[in-house]
Amino acid sequence: MSVPPPLPPRTSSPVSILANPTNGAAPPPLPPRTRSPVHVTYAPPPRSPPPRSETTSPRLLSPPAHATGFNGFMHRFRSPRKMIVESREKMKEFTRGREDGVNAGTGLATTTVTPPQSPRIHVFGMELREAVILTRTTQTRGQGESAARYWLPAIITRSISYLNKHGLDEEGVYRVPGSTNTVQRLRRAFEEGGDYEIDEDDETRGMEDPHAVASLLKAYLRELPSPLFPYETHLALNTLLLSYTGIPAFTIQASTPQTQPSSPPPPPPPSTTLPTALGHFLSKLPPYNFYLLRTLTHHLASVVAASEVNKMTISNLGLIFCPGLGISSVLFGVLVGEWEAVWGGLTVRITLRGHPGGKVGPETPHMSGSMFDNPGDLHMCPTYQLISKDEMRDIPRLQLHASDLAPRGVTHHQPTMSDSHKKTVRVSHLGGIDAAYQMPKPYDSSKPTLVLVNSFTTSSDLYKLQYQNEELTSNVNLLAIELLGHGATRTEALEWTYWDTAWMNLQVLEALGIKKAFVLGTSQGGWICTRMALLGPKVIEGIIPLGSSMDFESQRTMDLGCWDGKEANSRAIREFLGDEETPDWVLPNWFSDWLITVGVGKTNPKAWPDFREFWNKEMKRNYSGTDGRQRARMCSINLSDRDGLHPRLPDVRCPVLWIHGTNDAVYSVANAKEEIKMFVNSPDAQLKVIEGGQHFLSASNPQDVDSLVLEFIQKYHKA
Repeated sequence: MSVPPPLPPRTSSPVSILANPTNGAAPPPLPPRTRSPVHVTYAPPPRSPPPRSETTSPRLLSPPAHATGFNGFMHRFRSPRKMIVESREKMKEFTRGREDGVNAGTGLATTTVTPPQSPRIHVFGMELREAVILTRTTQTRGQGESAARYWLPAIITRSISYLNKHGLDEEGVYRVPGSTNTVQRLRRAFEEGGDYEIDEDDETRGMEDPHAVASLLKAYLRELPSPLFPYETHLALNTLLLSYTGIPAFTIQASTPQTQPSSPPPPPPPSTTLPTALGHFLSKLPPYNFYLLRTLTHHLASVVAASEVNKMTISNLGLIFCPGLGISSVLFGVLVGEWEAVWGGLTVRITLRGHPGGKVGPETPHMSGSMFDNPGDLHMCPTYQLISKDEMRDIPRLQLHASDLAPRGVTHHQPTMSDSHKKTVRVSHLGGIDAAYQMPKPYDSSKPTLVLVNSFTTSSDLYKLQYQNEELTSNVNLLAIELLGHGATRTEALEWTYWDTAWMNLQVLEALGIKKAFVLGTSQGGWICTRMALLGPKVIEGIIPLGSSMDFESQRTMDLGCWDGKEANSRAIREFLGDEETPDWVLPNWFSDWLITVGVGKTNPKAWPDFREFWNKEMKRNYSGTDGRQRARMCSINLSDRDGLHPRLPDVRCPVLWIHGTNDAVYSVANAKEEIKMFVNSPDAQLKVIEGGQHFLSASNPQDVDSLVLEFIQKYHKA
């Protein structure tokens, strides 16, 4: 294969990808640049919207950079003039020359920016191979660690090296997001120079925050345009894992028929262990992919080895990395938990065609159309061990469960005090959300689907009794999706609304290939299922609010016997405020006791005798540390400050089944009777009142709820 010729020189703008030098020659110099100024029109940030009312439009866009964090939340109330002055000052950080003025025609502030002398290398979103060629930290192919550095982009080498030194003992590493400003500064540093010494410790900058470096690394991996396991390997790797575990390698099959081999390779001999077979498979990957996967999984194995300190077990890391890598937790568990057995004796030896002896520059190694076309080009050979056997003994092994199937094959597990029974899927809203969900039985496309939306600060385990109802699960696919801020769902965005959760839920349905669904929601879940019907009218077949209200927290609802939601949540909003790190914080007893009491009363439901004990523990587990405190506060803000839906209810055109209990301590039957009449364009909007029913009806009266729901779905589902 001939070496591609160098790209022609650019005459107008700096190049973002440099051609490979031929035969080791240096690349041609860039043409001289003129320093004529570039005029950038800068508009001040828009004024903050007025406080929400029942006529407020939904805000579905991602929050601007200045609106993230809780100081960012208060930022929206500052004067526009102050915001303009601050923004102008921030522009100095991005410019080398500056001249302010006002455009006479528009009245907008105008900034004159002298372009930087060095070209930007847009390493984020760049193909891995090109990023390696442009930014590798060594130009010498060697053995051991130097071999890895040769095949890795600088951002991977620097980030993982830094985290291995300073991040392994950091509690919540990869789970706790870093400062947005720090992450953006580090990102600019790599894009402006290609390489950046994160580990420098000088008086002007000091040490970097490990959480910010971890967030930077996650962002880089998330923005890779091609998967680390190339598309043409998916069929073979799925076959390999299925032959050993019965579980596929990928959570969502992304490859296409054009990129897959026509048939998978033959299964390995039964005497070969899974780690050995997987290692043989990995040795055939392109070197860029091989060394990135090897280095990343070794680092994560080291994180797991320190999990008693950093609290990041292999399951916790899997929840974070599996969606971004697109792999199942089983494959992740073997790659990380069985690191020595998989990777310990592997490397790749590259044979470049046309260059006998391999004495070449940093050109692209030969890779045939399929990784199986010419296995002789890639070989296994012994190399160094990154961690010792003694260290590896301390790394806990991932327990493999039947629930680790792909999204359409999730086996039921009873709710436990961990998230191992849940799955996550990556969706794009808010810049990326790892949405958690669970299904008690494998997905069956011949059945209707019911999405279950949990109540305030609970999780998908709220529907434990529905998962146990054989009649319901035999006739309906149950899919419980955890809201933003709830359960195991995570996003780096700190600002979100119920509209954002509704949009996320619709994206989850799309990602799982579910085209039609009914939605049931308890309390705040009722607001979300109604928003889903408004945003996705072609997807939602019907909605089922339980113990809900369609108004904002208004005087009208209080006059009808509903609670004062703003007052009820004011303590949490006040006490959970703060930007400081609080790693030892746990949800206080007064909060969990209060929520459980308003949910089911002072005694446990007969159908769920340990309800109070279960949720006291579960809520404290879900809401702990800095991240848990911030999420709990934002959940409280969303509940107390939501926009009302009254003007939008005529736009709901699907059937509505509203179920309400007479003992609901939050929202009254009188309010429900008024609001059900507002669904004037629904083909059938009915209210069913359950005598003695509590606010959490699915727990207090599961049989009544389940029978009404099943009857409603069977009536309105269109096959």
